[in-house]
Amino acid sequence: MVADFEEGPLSFMNNLRTSQPIGDDGLRLILILGNVFGNLRDEETFVRKKLWKMIRKGDLVWLEVGLRPADISSDPLYTLTLPNRAESASEANRRLLLEGPYRRYAAAIGRKSPSVTTRVWLREDDDSARIPGSVNFCHDLHIEEEGRVVTMLYSRRYELDAFSQWCERMGFSVLGYKRVSDSHGSPRVAHLLLQRN
Repeated sequence: MVADFEEGPLSFMNNLRTSQPIGDDGLRLILILGNVFGNLRDEETFVRKKLWKMIRKGDLVWLEVGLRPADISSDPLYTLTLPNRAESASEANRRLLLEGPYRRYAAAIGRKSPSVTTRVWLREDDDSARIPGSVNFCHDLHIEEEGRVVTMLYSRRYELDAFSQWCERMGFSVLGYKRVSDSHGSPRVAHLLLQRN
């Protein structure tokens, strides 16, 4: 099943085996992996308007989130925020993935290829990073001819204890979590198992 879980009506839920009231047919386990949660426009709105419709009392959520390092400059995305740096191949790929949809849109309506640049910047304690302890690497597309900026991607990092407390305030019990480190031994993501109260 393919669905826009952030904006769509969640009609796919009618096809789930556990779409009936909780009982003998078991619990639901909703997986939100790959820091998709950190890419949402507004985490609290998503939880209240979408996630709560998918899970019932007692159901489980397996959530993977990016972790905020003690030294934010050690985060792999941090180098993207620095001016006048040489772009690596993986960074160029990321930039093209963000610019590509707009360039294809312009071509589809018969416009010449627009002058577009990408900027990544770090935001904290604002509307893009509302959960305490979180930071957000915003990926913005600058469309020069139109004089506008469009945020194409959020990539949040969370402080695990503060995030766990936020989950509990949102009506979940945190049954457990596990930090996962990268090949250098730095914790990069955490997997949390939540249960709706």
